[in-house]
Amino acid sequence: MIELLKILIFSFLFTSIFYLPYYRIIISKDKINLHSLADKNILNILILGNFVLILSFFDITISNIIKLFYLFTFITLIFFWKDRKILKNNSLYYLFFFVVFVFLLSIDLAYNLTLYFDAQKFWLPKALIFFNNESLFELKNIPKPQYPYFGSLIWAFFWKLSNFNNEYMGRIFYNILLCYSLYNITDLLKVSNLKKLSFFIIFFFIIYDYWHIRGSQEILIFSFLLICSKYLFLFIYEKKINTTHLLILLLSLNLLIWTKSEGTFLGLFILFNLLIFSKINLNIKILISSVFFLFLFNKFIIFDIYGLENSIADSSDFDFSNLFGS
Repeated sequence: MIELLKILIFSFLFTSIFYLPYYRIIISKDKINLHSLADKNILNILILGNFVLILSFFDITISNIIKLFYLFTFITLIFFWKDRKILKNNSLYYLFFFVVFVFLLSIDLAYNLTLYFDAQKFWLPKALIFFNNESLFELKNIPKPQYPYFGSLIWAFFWKLSNFNNEYMGRIFYNILLCYSLYNITDLLKVSNLKKLSFFIIFFFIIYDYWHIRGSQEILIFSFLLICSKYLFLFIYEKKINTTHLLILLLSLNLLIWTKSEGTFLGLFILFNLLIFSKINLNIKILISSVFFLFLFNKFIIFDIYGLENSIADSSDFDFSNLFGS
């Protein structure tokens, strides 16, 4: 019963984090209502993900990253208080819905604790290094040091944030990311909010299986691809060019290339489609391409600094079929 209560508490805390206005560092007060709640949830996830990732480049321990996260959140709460009058009331209904949804998924997570082979061999050891506040240099002493580490880093971050010894607390984030990225896709539908939630539930249970949340990184890759797909659709088919949406795309691409080696090729594929098929101004296309390749260059530099092997891709354990069945 105590463990169930803790799961409920942290399901609420982890889910509600992404309803705070972290996006206010990017979106001005007068433009808040121009963006959907789904956009703001996704932007919050990407801001926090990149926040944790960038701090790791400086070999800051998870415990200290969490302290900086608390400071960041305190600043965000000031914005929340100032913006409270313009926040939409229906945000609370969505929050309640996703808290309940994530809580049920977290129970399933706690009940099925089996980790996938590559999670046991590669991703959990990386997560343990971060969880135990060890240096980034230690990654070279475990198998597959050439693998990107964002999935393990964010696993360790939420595990440590929970102050709960069970590692699955960190993987609650995997479910939250999947939920929000899938709902973000349904936000494209020109239907009522109730119907969007209905479609979300249908789509979610078509693809959901504990098989996907066993610590492997495909579910993160899949979620980032869902995010990128929405904004590619807006840019290419609806020809809606929005600075915030471009930023969401770029933040997604950065996390994509830091999640698995194959993320580099997937990111290049997304970039190729954006450059070829969208009507974005040529100067903007050059800027986006430059930022993406700057992300890649940065990854090679960070790996070189910490003595990690650099590689473009290692596809021996990558299988998208894992997303659709066991």
